[in-house]
Amino acid sequence: MIAAVLRRTLVDLWDNAVVIFALNIGLLGVSALILYPVSRVGGLAPFWLAPGLVATLWVGLGLWAGVSALVAQIAERRDLDRSALFPDVRFCGLLAFTLVGLAGAAMLLLQGGGVDNTLAVAEAICGGWLLLVAVELAAFSPAFALDRATSMRTRLAELVAIVLRYPLACVAITLLSVLGMAATVGLLPGPAGAGYLHLRSAGLMRIGLTGADTALAEATLAERQALRNRTPRNLLQPWRAP
Repeated sequence: MIAAVLRRTLVDLWDNAVVIFALNIGLLGVSALILYPVSRVGGLAPFWLAPGLVATLWVGLGLWAGVSALVAQIAERRDLDRSALFPDVRFCGLLAFTLVGLAGAAMLLLQGGGVDNTLAVAEAICGGWLLLVAVELAAFSPAFALDRATSMRTRLAELVAIVLRYPLACVAITLLSVLGMAATVGLLPGPAGAGYLHLRSAGLMRIGLTGADTALAEATLAERQALRNRTPRNLLQPWRAP
């Protein structure tokens, strides 16, 4: 499953590298404009740091989901559907509150306070795990923020279930995204490409949550079939028809 979605994502990003590059530049610029006021507020009034973080995550999750949906439409060569680019604002807000709470609890545990070394190590492990879960919840959020047909409670439960049921897959995909962004200074695949990768991965994992192995196998096969005619020459020259 992971190999299929990775290969499909890499090919789609390579085919649309110029557009993805431009989207990443724009997204990084907008992110800088959002983070600057938050850093100023946090420095002047620590009391407003938590609300500022919630608001920043709220906007960031919505923006990332919208960009991920845009990349998906570009990769699939579909006509632009503007209505599909707007995520569920309420879900993004709920998730933002959840992430700030998890991150706060993780930081308290990581600071330590145990009376002995054993308790301090246990607190550090729990804090690191909570922080990792928070990062993965944010990483796989686009697929759920864009789904308006399901209730918020169900979507949040499915998002948590994905992170807990596929821990190794979630860690591997998130780590690859972070390494890819770090290696290219966030330009390619960048946040737009990483959002598209997590969007496709979460879609397959949601199918796996149903317990229907046949449906998951068919979805994975569809990922492979989309690339059945791709050749090395076509990958080096993506403008040529396969």
